Amino acid sequence: MKKAFTFVEAMVASAISAIVLTAVASSFLSTQRMLKTAMSDTELSLAARELREKLLFHAAPTIDGIHYAGLLSGTNANSVVDSATWNITMNASAVGETLGDFQPQSIALQMQTANVVGYGGANETRYYLFNDGMPDSEDHAGWLYPGSMSLSGTSMDAVVDARRMSSTQPLAAAYAIVFDLELRSNENNLDGTPITRRERVSVPLFGKLQPFMLSDGGY
Repeated sequence: MKKAFTFVEAMVASAISAIVLTAVASSFLSTQRMLKTAMSDTELSLAARELREKLLFHAAPTIDGIHYAGLLSGTNANSVVDSATWNITMNASAVGETLGDFQPQSIALQMQTANVVGYGGANETRYYLFNDGMPDSEDHAGWLYPGSMSLSGTSMDAVVDARRMSSTQPLAAAYAIVFDLELRSNENNLDGTPITRRERVSVPLFGKLQPFMLSDGGY
């Protein structure tokens, strides 16, 4: 019976083991990256859908038993989008137990920042939408910050597009607000850029005359 391997046999076995382990490790790392990307895409999809629903229908949580409406219920006879800051200010009403039971509300959307400790211990700044028009707004600051997913845009003008009747009219003449929401994950792609997902939300301003789009794309 052979009690030991020769040097050549040991080297051949080691080489084969190294090849097999390299293939297994490479497959494991690829699978891990694929799972991280898939999980990030799923989280971003859910966060974007949650943010969209809240913007349209629930710009604030239920506070003291009062339901708060979203931008689809907002109106403002004057200006909706501030031409300097691009913050959004709207009046709204939620219907109570009867159609005659109205609860006056206000919506004041602006960009908010949060300084957090990211991966590797480095400080980073995250950006999210904040409704300053709701009661006790600081206590509910994370309502429009689903999953702590930061917006890629760092200012309101990078997120909000007020569609107007023509390029010469002021923002007060806007007939719709379009949100270009790009959420970024805490995970990165292979090239080091964060995994992102874009969601476009169009909010018509009821009470405005809706323009007719011409064949050249103008109004």
